[in-house]
Amino acid sequence: MNRSHTRWPLVFGIVVMATTASRTATSQQLQVAVKDRANAYASLAGAGPFAAMAWGASSKDGATDIYVAVSRDGGRAFAGPTRVAGDAKLSGEQPPRVALVPRPGRTPSIVVVWTTSGSTGTRLLSARSDDEGRTFAPPAQLPGSDASGNRGWESIATNRAGEVVALWLDHRESSSGRSGAPMNHAEHQHLEAGQRPSDGVARAQLSKLWFAQLGGAQYLEQLTAAAVDLELLAKGIEESEMERISAPIGLDLGALTAEETALSIMGEIVAMRHGRPGGRLAQAQGRIHEVGV
Repeated sequence: MNRSHTRWPLVFGIVVMATTASRTATSQQLQVAVKDRANAYASLAGAGPFAAMAWGASSKDGATDIYVAVSRDGGRAFAGPTRVAGDAKLSGEQPPRVALVPRPGRTPSIVVVWTTSGSTGTRLLSARSDDEGRTFAPPAQLPGSDASGNRGWESIATNRAGEVVALWLDHRESSSGRSGAPMNHAEHQHLEAGQRPSDGVARAQLSKLWFAQLGGAQYLEQLTAAAVDLELLAKGIEESEMERISAPIGLDLGALTAEETALSIMGEIVAMRHGRPGGRLAQAQGRIHEVGV
C-alpha cells in the first residue's frame, strides 16, 4: 500500500498480491488506484472467487472519498473503481471496512462501513451494493452511532444468518458537549485529546464497546448488553456471574414514559420471583394462580 507525498498529479495506488494455488505457486502484483488521487487505507473481503476491496482516495485539497473495486477471479484482476461516498475521515487504524453478504445462487452483496465527521462528533456510515459493486445505495448512519462524541475503530462481519453486524469503540459519555474532538490511540488507551490516562476501569468507562446489526430492529438491546458486559468485566466481575444479569431489564410493554418503564421492570421482577414467563393471562395454560399447601 503506497501513499505519495510528491507533487500532483498522482496515479499511485493500492498494490495487491495475487497468489495462484498450483503445483508451482506463482504470484503477481496488481495496482488498483483512482487517477490523480492518493490511494490508501485498503481493506479486503473475499468469498470463493469473488473479492471486494474498499479504500480511501484523497484529492490534493485533502477531501477523501470511499471507493470499491471487485474481482471475480480470485484477485487476479480487479474491475475499475466505483465511488461509494465522500467526506470520509480515515487513517491507518481506521480504514473503511468491507463485508460480503451471501446470496444463494448469486454473487454476494457488498457492505462498506467508514468514519466521517458530524456537527457533534464523529459518525459511522454504511452503504450497500447488490449489483457486484457497480452502484451503491446512498450512505446511511449506523444504528446507535448518532449520539454526540467520538467513535471509531469499527469492525464489521457477516453472521450465519447473512446479517451484517458492526462493532466499535464509543466515547459518547466523555464528550462533555465537545464536537469533533480528535482522539489519540496512544498506548491503546483510546483517550480523548488532552485527557490523562487513569486506571483500567476508568478507561473502560471512557471507551465502551458498542454493537449493532445493520438494518436490524433489535440493535438497542444488543448495544446495551455489549456495553454492560465490557464495563463489568473491567471491574472484575466474573463471566459466570454475568449470566445472572438481565439487560435490558423489563417486559416488552412498549413502555415510553418513566412510569411505564417502572411498570415493565417490576413486571419482570414479579414474574421471575414466581417462575413465570410474564406473558398474557388470556394465553396462559393451566391454572392462573398456584396456591401452595
